[in-house]
Amino acid sequence: MGCQGCAVPQILKKAQTSNKPYVLTESRNNKFGMNAQWWTEALYPGIKNSGIAWVLMWRKDGPDHYFASYKGDVAEEDFKTFEDLKEILFLKEISKINY
Repeated sequence: MGCQGCAVPQILKKAQTSNKPYVLTESRNNKFGMNAQWWTEALYPGIKNSGIAWVLMWRKDGPDHYFASYKGDVAEEDFKTFEDLKEILFLKEISKINY
């Protein structure tokens, strides 16, 4: 996996031991403005081919406290590239799947 120092391998091991799916329930980029390719060079390599069921991005504080991209963010275009990856699904795509 491509995430040096991240918890994905430990999450996977615990999920396999418990026979459960695994997810990243809290993920964030708390250094916005520092990596214009955070989505495709930091997050994506860590989750690609990992088997993670889903990743949740969140925002906790006031309007200037972001953990996901926003219009005008230095990583805005990279987020769009990430969103367009065929293996990345957002709620709007998932809701169209017939189970």
